[in-house]
Amino acid sequence: MNKPTVLYFIRAEADLERISSIAIAGKPYAKQYFAYYGDIDFLFYFGIKNKFQKEILRMNNFEVLDIITVSISGKVYKWMRCSDTNLPFVKLFNKLIQKAFNRFFHNYQDKNKLADILLKKIKPNVLITDNSIERKNYFPHLLRQSALKKNIKIHVTGHGPAGGLHKEYSEYNMAPPDKFQGCV
Repeated sequence: MNKPTVLYFIRAEADLERISSIAIAGKPYAKQYFAYYGDIDFLFYFGIKNKFQKEILRMNNFEVLDIITVSISGKVYKWMRCSDTNLPFVKLFNKLIQKAFNRFFHNYQDKNKLADILLKKIKPNVLITDNSIERKNYFPHLLRQSALKKNIKIHVTGHGPAGGLHKEYSEYNMAPPDKFQGCV
C-alpha cells in the first residue's frame, strides 16, 4: 500500500510546535514534508529561533524546505544570506542585497506561482496548515487556495491549548446579512 503524502506548512514557531507532535505520530503512516514561509523571515534557520524544536525535527530526520527556494531568486537569496564571509564590505553588500530581496519577496514575488510550484513538487494528498487569516496577498491563504484548486485535502490546526487538528478547511463563506442589523 502506498503511503499518503502530507505537507506541513510552517509560518511561525507555534505552528512548528503543533505539527511536530502530529508528524512524529504520523511517521509510520505517511510520507511527510515540511515547508516554511515565515512571517518573521523567509528562511527557516533564521525565522525559527527555538533550538529545542529544531532538535526534535533533527532527531526525527525531518527536513524543512524553505519555500522561496523553489524559485531561482529564492535560491540566490538563501545562498547570499547563508554565505559565511568575514569581509566587512561583503557583509555590507549582502545586507543591502538582502533588504532588496526582502522587499521583492514581500511586494513583487508571485506567491500564487510559488504555491503552485511547491504543490507540484511535493504532490501532497493532505496539506496541514495553521488557521491564519484569509488575506489577498498572504502566502498561507494563497497556498490553501492553490491546494483547493488541485483537490488536495486541507486541514487546519487550531491555536491555544487544544492545538491539534480541528477541522477541514473550506472556502470562506460570508454569513448572510442580519435583517436586524442596526436595531437596538
